[in-house]
Amino acid sequence: MPEKAPISWEEIRLGSFVHKVIEQGIRSLCTTEKQFIELARQAYNNPEWTIISLEEAIAMLKIFFQRNKNKYNRNSLIEVKLRTNLDDLEFEGYADRIDIHSQGLEIIDYKTGRTFLTAQHRNWQLGLYALGASELGLGTVKRLTLDMLRHEKPLEFEIKEDGIVYDINSPKIQFSLHTIKQELLTTAKNIINCYDNGFRPCPIEEDCKFCNEYVWKV
Repeated sequence: MPEKAPISWEEIRLGSFVHKVIEQGIRSLCTTEKQFIELARQAYNNPEWTIISLEEAIAMLKIFFQRNKNKYNRNSLIEVKLRTNLDDLEFEGYADRIDIHSQGLEIIDYKTGRTFLTAQHRNWQLGLYALGASELGLGTVKRLTLDMLRHEKPLEFEIKEDGIVYDINSPKIQFSLHTIKQELLTTAKNIINCYDNGFRPCPIEEDCKFCNEYVWKV
């Protein structure tokens, strides 16, 4: 298989630290930026976090607070396990936060990396969250947000009644929950089929740059 890009352990730990502080702050119903910063300073005293940059973490926490201070409340759900069954196959994921509003649910996922997800990965993640949250019995999922804490603004999507999800800031960017269902199901069945029957190399006409390994295609 193709080699993965080198993993930055520091970046992974930084993301975990920011997620931890945000989670703690929301559970404690912190209402000021100063409270989140104080939580970060307290958590940083734990030796397990010395590898990260506290200054970078605080910068992202400030962005988080400015974007979310009027959104979360005591009804917000944290680290929600979401499940959906597609053709007797179980899919699951974890949402960082779900806000419950009178007009519907908003699912928020924090991103602390410098790069964007590919369109397919983004759509699959958000689509799976929407499908799973719709089965919680808490209301209709209306909004999906990737809070890009290292970027100028979050990625915000709204879901129409016909299952079309569109980017609020770029309406031409959209995808269908029905299509996501089919893509997830097709890919899962392909994986199961290969597991049961052996992983075959790509056909020679594919001219696969990864040599004799199977490349997933939707």
